[in-house]
Amino acid sequence: MFLHSWGNDAVRRILHGRVTGSVGPVARADGGALGTPRRRAARKHPDLSTRLLPLIPAGQWKSDPGTALSAFYEDAQSRAIEVCDWYMADRLGRRRPSQLLRFAALVLASAGGIVPLVNVAAGQDASGWGYLLLAAAGVCYGIDHFLGLSAGWMRDMTTVQRVRRRLQEFQFAWMQINAADARKDPPEISVDAYLKLVHDFDCDLEDLVISETADWVSEFQSGLQQLDAATSKK
Repeated sequence: MFLHSWGNDAVRRILHGRVTGSVGPVARADGGALGTPRRRAARKHPDLSTRLLPLIPAGQWKSDPGTALSAFYEDAQSRAIEVCDWYMADRLGRRRPSQLLRFAALVLASAGGIVPLVNVAAGQDASGWGYLLLAAAGVCYGIDHFLGLSAGWMRDMTTVQRVRRRLQEFQFAWMQINAADARKDPPEISVDAYLKLVHDFDCDLEDLVISETADWVSEFQSGLQQLDAATSKK
């Protein structure tokens, strides 16, 4: 029974994001399987895939609602993990060049300030190398700023943390409803409560992605406006 198949071992798997339930993988409309997070690296797709909900036969809701709800639980959890994996991969792609550009800017700016001092201390005229180095440091900083590398990977990390927090809330809310149903006499399954929980979680997950995308668009447009303003002055 659905109510009694969630023992201590299942709870531990929930907390680690690896619940497989008491049933086997449920077929998706696109031929895949639920319960196994599809990693971005394995799929090699640049964007998040379109989500297809599991199609549950009408008779199953009456005869075996627990299996149907397990399918929706695993699907929602897999989607959250997929989103986290996508943003973590995107973070790595942005963080490394951002750190290199920031480090190069720091080194060049430091050298640009030190070279003239060294020349003056050596009794020589301050050369133009200092200005050249400072200009190169500004170019490195400008590339990082206009491409949104530093802001992007920090935004990715923030989104991942929010998705993980929302996933944890969803998991514990599911267990709370499950425990309440198990204590009823006779035990029953609150199908509507579970479905509302999944619906709210899916909507919140999509809202997080939409919010991050909106921030990226706003930042990109702001960068273009600054670039246009800088070029128009010349």
